[in-house]
Amino acid sequence: MYLCTFLVQLQTNGYGNIDALDVHKANIARLMPTGLYRNYICRPLGGQNSSGLKDDVYDAVVMLGGFSPGNIAPTAFSEILRITKPGFYLK
Repeated sequence: MYLCTFLVQLQTNGYGNIDALDVHKANIARLMPTGLYRNYICRPLGGQNSSGLKDDVYDAVVMLGGFSPGNIAPTAFSEILRITKPGFYLK
């Protein structure tokens, strides 16, 4: 429920193109029926160019549980910065 409320708040504030990225196919499969995301991307987020996404694509990056132990490695920060537009907002 929290995630849905949060996504609605993002959309209300002008962030309408929201993508989901997760390394686990099961997580992506659970999200798809919600229709809350523009794209459902199943890829690891690691070092530079690991996501396969273009440079400077996102206005904001929001992670839920991504930085907890055993999830995203510290090397992912360079990839997050690469895909986020200059003047980004990271939460």
